[in-house]
Amino acid sequence: MIKYLFILVLVFFACQPKQDVPIEMELHKNWQFKNIKDNVWLNATIPGNVHTDLLDNKIIENPFIGNNEIKLQWISENDWEYKTQFSLDEEVLQKKHIELNFEGLDTYGNVFLNDSLILKSNNAFRQSKVDVKSILKAENELRIVLKSTTKFEEREKAKLPYELPEGNRIFTRKAQFQYGWDWAPK
Repeated sequence: MIKYLFILVLVFFACQPKQDVPIEMELHKNWQFKNIKDNVWLNATIPGNVHTDLLDNKIIENPFIGNNEIKLQWISENDWEYKTQFSLDEEVLQKKHIELNFEGLDTYGNVFLNDSLILKSNNAFRQSKVDVKSILKAENELRIVLKSTTKFEEREKAKLPYELPEGNRIFTRKAQFQYGWDWAPK
């Protein structure tokens, strides 16, 4: 009896449709960035941040040396754009479900895939998954526009008839050390 059950189970599994095995791709290569006001694209490292990308491209001096931090406040007052191109083969494009996973965007930003807005971010502590099956092509461009927190914080502050302690940073969900700490530049 066990012999026949085993054969029946084998036959049952042999008749099942082929499984859609997940494929994972990391999009960490070939990134560029620029100040939204500029036209010149520079090499970027992802994961990473604007300060280290500016430092790697020799645009700024090391913020951890002397008083360099004071000269670099303009960075967080500007919007920044990152982009990359990537290709997909027919096997990937035939998948039933394709999503992009963002493990952290700091903080206010818009994500575009092939010029379609796919995500608006407003919290650095959240991961986001976006179904992009209908937008993907063989050749793709992914762009992320990161916006300065200052204008969002000032808008929220203007809604209150009173002053809150710790300045405007309380309106933004991001790592608070990024507003300056004894061991970290602002």
